[in-house]
Amino acid sequence: MRDRAVVVGYDASPGAQDAVRWAAAEARRTGGPLIAVFAVDPVPVAPALAGPVPTDGIDEENLRAAAATILGELAAVLREQAGDLEVRTRIPLGPPAPGLLAVAGEENAEVVVVGATGHNAVARAVLGSTTDALLKAARRPVVVARGVGDPDGDVVVGIADDDSSNAAVAFAAEYAHRHGKRLRAVHGWSPEPVPGFGAVDLWASDADRGAVLADDLLSGPLAPVLEAYPTVPVEVEAVPEPPGHALLDRAAGAALLVVGTHGRGALRRMLLGSVSHRAAHVAPCPVAVVHGRCEL
Repeated sequence: MRDRAVVVGYDASPGAQDAVRWAAAEARRTGGPLIAVFAVDPVPVAPALAGPVPTDGIDEENLRAAAATILGELAAVLREQAGDLEVRTRIPLGPPAPGLLAVAGEENAEVVVVGATGHNAVARAVLGSTTDALLKAARRPVVVARGVGDPDGDVVVGIADDDSSNAAVAFAAEYAHRHGKRLRAVHGWSPEPVPGFGAVDLWASDADRGAVLADDLLSGPLAPVLEAYPTVPVEVEAVPEPPGHALLDRAAGAALLVVGTHGRGALRRMLLGSVSHRAAHVAPCPVAVVHGRCEL
């Protein structure tokens, strides 16, 4: 990410404040502007939880004015704390996810950042749906700011033994390079089924298989990273655990967890990978979900 905007969703909730802190720090690192977005949606999005609310009495202009006041106060604080940070605000009309994605497209943003929790039951439900919608529809990396991460932690990335995780690995490597951190690539596996025998691991030991897989990853998917970022320390772990468990176990104390998604087009939009979905909702650190291509 170089000199491109960082877009962050803001609604004054504690989770959104974490998102702003993460996004502001990243914008300062990349040298790009920070775009704070407060979507104004006059139509209630969770009537079953919030109760019936008449929409004909909602004044869109008042909602916009309130959002502008909140964003103005936020921008003033950010500019006071970091005078060299360019801060802009946007107030799209409609549900948060489409609004964030529209702004990200218009600003050619490199990443979209959202918080992990709302400040009450309704906000948590709405934010959860917003996050899920972003993860399924985004064409650029989405960071779910589950806290701000351990400043001394590693960048943990899930890596596959094919090219399906290349975008995630590229994003993680550049982030590690920019922040001076170690890249910890994690590959999990389970015993493979053998016809007539069920799940059987044919290797002499987990350590033997792990060593071979780690070497294959270093010479395969990780080779471009080693060439592009020779100063980034890289550790590879191939472990006999389901990928989701392996990643979440190692995300404790991490600065950032990076995961990819499976599938493309309509199918990928309909079904987000279970590992990505679980990480975005329960990881103990910020999570970047990376879609599509991300060039080194």
